Amino acid sequence: MGERIEHIYHDVANILLEERIIPKKPLNIIFIYDDPLVEDSPLFSYFAVLSIKECMIHYEEVVARIRLCVE
Repeated sequence: MGERIEHIYHDVANILLEERIIPKKPLNIIFIYDDPLVEDSPLFSYFAVLSIKECMIHYEEVVARIRLCVE
């Protein structure tokens, strides 16, 4: 799983570089073992809570959603 999380980090970083976006502050991502209580994990400005299951099954969607946190 650690390798998958590292890939998520690199993919988001590459997207930000390609789009020439410079984050204004650190992005905080919390990975949880349980499924979130709501259908989609909460995402806020520079903050995301993601389940490990979500990262494994919906990898591309997770990367796109994390990208939306950095605006």
